[in-house]
Amino acid sequence: MHFSSESSERVLAFLKHNVLISLAQEHELREKAKAQKISELDVMIKLFPENADKIAEILQMEYQTLTTKYVRKKDDTIFRIKDFYLVKRKNEGLIITHDPQLVVDYFNYITPTTYVVPHAQIEEFSHDSKVTEASPADIEQYFIQSDDILIDSVTEKKSKNVTDANADEDAVKQLDKIIQESSKNGSSDIHVEVDSDVDGIPFYLVRYRVDGVLKEFLRSNNMDVYAGILSQIKLRAGLKLDETRLPQDGRMNYSLFGNISSFRVSTKPVIINDIKSSGDSQKEKIVIRRMPDISNLNLEKLGYNPLNIKIIREASSLAHGFNIITGPTGSGKTTLLYAILQELDRDRLNISTIEDPVEAEIKKINQTQALPEIGLDFKRVLRAELRQDPDIIMVGEMRDRETAEIAAEASLTGHLVFSTLHTKNAVSSITRLINMGVPAYIVSSALSYSAAQRLIRRLCPDCKIKTADTKPVIKKYMTPLMKNMPNKELKDFFNDRIKNMNICEASKEGCQKCNHMGYTGRTAILEIFKITDSAEEIILKHNANEIMLQADSEKQGMLTMEIDGLIKVLEGTSSIEELYRALIHD
Repeated sequence: MHFSSESSERVLAFLKHNVLISLAQEHELREKAKAQKISELDVMIKLFPENADKIAEILQMEYQTLTTKYVRKKDDTIFRIKDFYLVKRKNEGLIITHDPQLVVDYFNYITPTTYVVPHAQIEEFSHDSKVTEASPADIEQYFIQSDDILIDSVTEKKSKNVTDANADEDAVKQLDKIIQESSKNGSSDIHVEVDSDVDGIPFYLVRYRVDGVLKEFLRSNNMDVYAGILSQIKLRAGLKLDETRLPQDGRMNYSLFGNISSFRVSTKPVIINDIKSSGDSQKEKIVIRRMPDISNLNLEKLGYNPLNIKIIREASSLAHGFNIITGPTGSGKTTLLYAILQELDRDRLNISTIEDPVEAEIKKINQTQALPEIGLDFKRVLRAELRQDPDIIMVGEMRDRETAEIAAEASLTGHLVFSTLHTKNAVSSITRLINMGVPAYIVSSALSYSAAQRLIRRLCPDCKIKTADTKPVIKKYMTPLMKNMPNKELKDFFNDRIKNMNICEASKEGCQKCNHMGYTGRTAILEIFKITDSAEEIILKHNANEIMLQADSEKQGMLTMEIDGLIKVLEGTSSIEELYRALIHD
């Protein structure tokens, strides 16, 4: 039997996450697979047969042993599609394959009876003149839409309380529709939620987060479809189908019309008032986050100010140092870090990341997924990484004193380190590190730059409206800043934007391109605090006083988030209302 590397990695990740396989066992099977030139999953089935049912659950199939073969019957009609075969019998539909991932990639699910057979038997089909060749469209229509095929039969192995994901064709179609519309709308997150109306009748609703704002897409009282959607998502993400009491996290790839997208999945239990259950009923909420596409990521495309791009590239070209990006969840910190990593010389440098989770794969970079539940936390991986002769290390987040201290000390011993924190602005990262327990003298010596970031919505270029009277905006927002701006170079830059301003506002009706929102897409506003000699003195002699640090950084020419945002308002990229909505909301 042969399994693709994608199938192997998906199963391996699930088993590790649920502590069903140890690190030593993983190492053993990888070495055996390498020596025998077969997939890790082939070795796993032989070495650990006790995990067979779990593997079957993840791959969405009934487990068949290596000795099982498909036995052809006289009335079987066989169709060939790509590298697998579909068989129509009088009372059932079968799939014959040597690799179930091929079927998942095409149909997005597995029909009730899937035979995974040796590759030799697949070869026999390829030379059989009675096997009918058909187009993908013909096969899909025949096997998915035909009432004769038992696609909605329920596998006995599944829990009685869980709807089998393969059982409900409506749920499959609804999930396809949800993912399709999400892609069309450019949403970052999909929320599948449950609630009940004033009469206690339960319903589910789907909301998309588009440009940072949640918008309802659909709601329905068909809770059977909801259960089917939940099961489909759990299966694809490698989650436990029968676990409804505890939160779960996973990842899934979704293939739709040849396009594969990666998603992070989170579930958690919620209580709703369900009249059918005569009281409160427990359901599950699902959040699906689309993983970023970083193939064409760069600082200019992300919309950063030229002044900030210059500083970012200075920070990433240092021989050693400690650079931190701060901001709330969803403010684009990881995207900025990925953009920086993409620009580095990956051929000549040893670059590693420690992430939880790994949101996107970057070629020629060593990325490690932290797994705290098995003891593989940030600090443990970071210690190991420092023995791997690194040049540059990216630590996903400073979660504790020990990780922060190791990272800071690593920068003092010749490494360039990037990481993130959750603080309100750039200078407060200093006090945050000190409050975490990192000594002030290490912070002042190690830290090179601290950047704070927020995302604001872009005005739709097709329907934005030029502001007729700009004087009130200039008087209220721009003039006070100009008066208090201590740095001449920055004042001249800002004044030049005022002279060439193009202040616009969002159309209330919007247009078709922006889904009648008035905005489409987001851009970043950024402030970068550089640790200077005067800043070091404030940290050591004045207990890292934030007011003094902020005043000193502005005197040195720091472009604050407010000023960066106002420049985007002057350029017509965003509106004054959107800028202060983002700043005040934060």
